[in-house]
Amino acid sequence: MRSLLLALVFLSACREAPDGHVETAARLLRQEKFEPASEEADKAIALAQGAQNPAVLWRARLIKAEALLDLRLYPKANDLLESVGQPESPLLLERARFYLLLGEAKYRKGEYAKSEKAFDEAARCATTAGSPLLIAQIRLKHANLLRLQNHVGEAEAELRQVMDAAETLNEPYLGMQAAGDLGVALVSEHRFDEAVFWFETSKVRFQSLGAATSVNKDEGNAGLCYQRLGDLDSARASLERAKRHAPDPFQQQMWTGNLANVDFYNSNFQAAAQGYQEALEIARQIDDKTDAARWLSNLASTYIELGKLDEAEEYNRRAFELKHQTDSALSEIFSVNNQARIALRRGNLNEAEQLFGKATTLPSSDPTEVLEAHGGLAEVYRAQDRTREAKLEFQTTLADIGDRQAKLLRDQFKLSYLSSLIRFYQNYVDFLSETGDHDGAVAVAESSRSRVLASRIGKNDVLETRGAQAYRKFAGANHTVLLEYWLGRTRSYLWVVSADEIRNFELPSQSVLSAQVARFNAVIQAQRDPLNVPSSSARELSQELLSPALGALSSAQKVVIIPDGALYGLNFEALPSPGDAGKPWIESVTLSVAPSLDYLISSGDSPRPTSKATQTALLIGDPHPADSSLPPLEFAGKEIASISAALPKDGQKVLRGDQATPTAYTADPPASFDLIHFAAHAVANREDPLDSAVILSGAPASCKLFARDVMAAPLNARLVTISACRSAGSKTYAGEGLVGFAWAFLRAGARNVIAGLWDVNDQSTALLMQRLYSAINDGVAPAEALRQAKLSLIHAGGSYAKPYYWAPFELFTREGR
Repeated sequence: MRSLLLALVFLSACREAPDGHVETAARLLRQEKFEPASEEADKAIALAQGAQNPAVLWRARLIKAEALLDLRLYPKANDLLESVGQPESPLLLERARFYLLLGEAKYRKGEYAKSEKAFDEAARCATTAGSPLLIAQIRLKHANLLRLQNHVGEAEAELRQVMDAAETLNEPYLGMQAAGDLGVALVSEHRFDEAVFWFETSKVRFQSLGAATSVNKDEGNAGLCYQRLGDLDSARASLERAKRHAPDPFQQQMWTGNLANVDFYNSNFQAAAQGYQEALEIARQIDDKTDAARWLSNLASTYIELGKLDEAEEYNRRAFELKHQTDSALSEIFSVNNQARIALRRGNLNEAEQLFGKATTLPSSDPTEVLEAHGGLAEVYRAQDRTREAKLEFQTTLADIGDRQAKLLRDQFKLSYLSSLIRFYQNYVDFLSETGDHDGAVAVAESSRSRVLASRIGKNDVLETRGAQAYRKFAGANHTVLLEYWLGRTRSYLWVVSADEIRNFELPSQSVLSAQVARFNAVIQAQRDPLNVPSSSARELSQELLSPALGALSSAQKVVIIPDGALYGLNFEALPSPGDAGKPWIESVTLSVAPSLDYLISSGDSPRPTSKATQTALLIGDPHPADSSLPPLEFAGKEIASISAALPKDGQKVLRGDQATPTAYTADPPASFDLIHFAAHAVANREDPLDSAVILSGAPASCKLFARDVMAAPLNARLVTISACRSAGSKTYAGEGLVGFAWAFLRAGARNVIAGLWDVNDQSTALLMQRLYSAINDGVAPAEALRQAKLSLIHAGGSYAKPYYWAPFELFTREGR
């Protein structure tokens, strides 16, 4: 009975055709189910061994090899291909695909010459066979070989040819493979802003095809780019999604380690150490020595920041050894910089100087490490009182940062990139302040500010750093005191600029001041008067931020604040007056906010528009928004009506209800108006502040006026007011400040912008705006008109006297005269 059963099984197997398994394996491969595809290919190979159909056998072998490559089992794929030899004629297409896969297996092993030879043979066979699809697939893989050999320009050109061919051949999967590989090629040249576009584009298309592995790869690679561009919020979101859906341990450890990078750059060093340890353990389990060396290097950097130098030294030693055991692409500069930082922390200055100097000469796969080496040298010279050499190293570092920022294509990434490297500016400011060069310190702080804001659409204008003499001259000519703040990790600064001098004062650290601002704002948001609350938060802030400038402020009537960090969320008018703690500071001065001194002065140099009539006004709002989740604007109609009544009828344009649309804003060029007022909801976008929007009338897809659209419509307006929720912005970037609608309208050309720091949808807003525009119509300057409107609420008493109702509105200015 047993022998009969065995015979039946054998006969059944003989009748089973291999073709079905080949087709199943090919389908699984297209679906990126690589392990099942490999198993089906094995079945097909076993069944086809004795069959007289070499084409089927070769198809099965090639699917198996491709699945092994996709599973990153490169030695096994190479051994399989070499063990079976090449397909004989007339299997020309199979022969071409064989050499295509062999070429990939060889470059994965680092055998570039053999890979090139295999690709040449593959291309010859595919050309003879007349298969444009196979030719495009060969170019796709050959481009990776070019990238690995640092021929990135040639790789980029080849990948773009593949994308064109994929479109012609209607092969979307191939096109998206090329797009993702183009992103990888651009990353190898640190063109992260260009790369992220291709990763995001490829991801969306792969999602539509159900290719989960490629989606995950693009998601994680996009997160890596966001992190390197300093956009840490977007980086975390992308990398967390990628980690949740990682298809294999290799990608699991990649996204885990890169999430730890985000923690590191957010100064969450304990979390970063934990993430690197997790990634290191996975790398060990899959015997990935290259990435194990990467995570060991990053652990060394993290333990340096934690002050655990012995542990840092051990991790760095192990990373250095592992890099030399493998043919790792990670350059030596990482380990040398870590070694130098350890020596610097231990006070071994001569050793640190030697190591940082060595690092500046080493080839680097990461230009940021060269910056770190020059910055480290500056710190060594600073500790040795070698002032001239320290300045030179600081200046070299900042010049390189500026050059790299200028080459980025998108404003969003220019903003985040500088913000991620602001520590280099902070170190230089600290150094100059320590040496008593306060004029130089404020000039360096200014050199980091408003770079993106100052650029014009279609141009690459450079904002000139004017220097201390120009700042004093401006203060004297405008009878204004300028207060510039600079927040740092260990200490902060206030520069008080008057006609006679610039004085420097040291303030508490960024974390201390941020906590004080949060407590002060919490009192205001609770609709309490901070001057009447027993808590000392108001007095503390006034003492820290204003009292040092009391001498200059005692006779000042106009003050311009250049905030930094958390101070952008503080309305200084609501602080106790430094001369009379029983009154808010607004009682004593007319206050406005500027993004930087250089921007203020440069704007003052530009001529005022003279070709249009004054007091022409565009009033837009009280819309019928498509988003029903937004609460109704009960007083928006009254607000527009009261403003219209306060201004001359001639030259007015009022867009209300269904007429208040984004296209209506641009239809009659906004540059023709002297005053522009919005009474509508605004939605802040923290991930990309330039995607913040004013919600006007229209369908859901067309009712938003985005901040980036605002920038594209040039203005000459003396005043733009956005009477909306959090219209000033929701995210602050080091160097650029609070980015949102105020920033966007200033960049478009508005000379003054009134915007809100928090939400106030109340009749008080309509009343305040009516009084503001009445004063403007009487010839009062916008900053003073806003102050008078606020004081009218304060002096009238009642609920509206509380800062909650009048303090959200601030005037942001670029009006230098």
